[in-house]
Amino acid sequence: AAAHRAMPSASRLEEGLIRDAAASGNAARPLKVAAGTCFVLMALVLAMRRDVLGVMVAACLGAQVVGSLLGAWVLSIGEGTEEMKKVGNAIREGSEAYVKTMFGTIFKLLLPFAVLVFIFYVAQGDSKKAAMITLSFLSGAVCSSCAGMIGMWSSTRANARVAQTSCTQSYKDTIIVALRSGAVAGITVVSLAVLGISLLFMGCHAFVEPRIENVPVLLVGYGFGASFVAMFAQLGG
Repeated sequence: AAAHRAMPSASRLEEGLIRDAAASGNAARPLKVAAGTCFVLMALVLAMRRDVLGVMVAACLGAQVVGSLLGAWVLSIGEGTEEMKKVGNAIREGSEAYVKTMFGTIFKLLLPFAVLVFIFYVAQGDSKKAAMITLSFLSGAVCSSCAGMIGMWSSTRANARVAQTSCTQSYKDTIIVALRSGAVAGITVVSLAVLGISLLFMGCHAFVEPRIENVPVLLVGYGFGASFVAMFAQLGG
């Protein structure tokens, strides 16, 4: 009974939805711009390359378009009453402070490790390959960091919207909002990982290693960099 009395009425939730509709539209605008940019890049890639790698890069950019549009759709949903917004803002503030501190520490450790990786492979006598492996290490670390930030960003902005939908709409609508919110991180993270390794493969084959069967050996740093960030992120949690 006490929980029922504490729950905001449907009319108050509807008023909150109407009041912040314009603000939600403004918040979704950068994602729409990102979706348009990825779509243009996808068209350019398909126009320039029709091989397997070109199609993979274009498919990853297309997935980024879908993820951005899903994110814009989620942000277009109101967050409910002022009380709900206050709780949501507190959650976002805490999570963003945690992410800032965690990744600040990770990158302080990342740069010395990158230097060590470069020195280790330079000692084997090929500076160009050492630079490529180090670049793949840093690229994997950046993509892994972006994946963590996207997941935190999408989840902390979806929770209030899912709660608001559960109070004002049907169970089906609530499930749709929850699944699409989760799909934002799922689609963008997977496509980002494949996009990163595909671009590295193309660059390595074009500028460093002409023999395509030797290219994967130079990209071993990508997984190492991604695992490096993921490991320290888990320890930080």
